[in-house]
Amino acid sequence: MITVNTCHGARKVEAKGTVLQSLEAGKVSHTSHCRSGFCGACRCSVKKGSVRYVSEPLGYIRPGQILPCVCVAEGDLEIEVA
Repeated sequence: MITVNTCHGARKVEAKGTVLQSLEAGKVSHTSHCRSGFCGACRCSVKKGSVRYVSEPLGYIRPGQILPCVCVAEGDLEIEVA
């Protein structure tokens, strides 16, 4: 399960596929562009939990940030999106 914190409150979505695919399936709007970990447009912050990258992210991320287009949740995950 992925808990998504937005400016409108928190929502839970089922973890299926990449984190970005899970957000989209759960009808959570989130910016994305390249969908391959290159541009960094989908960057968000992890509050709890961890992810596994299915391909190496090329976009810049700071500690505590992920690129949801190229990672999957490892167990329960809580993220914050803009």
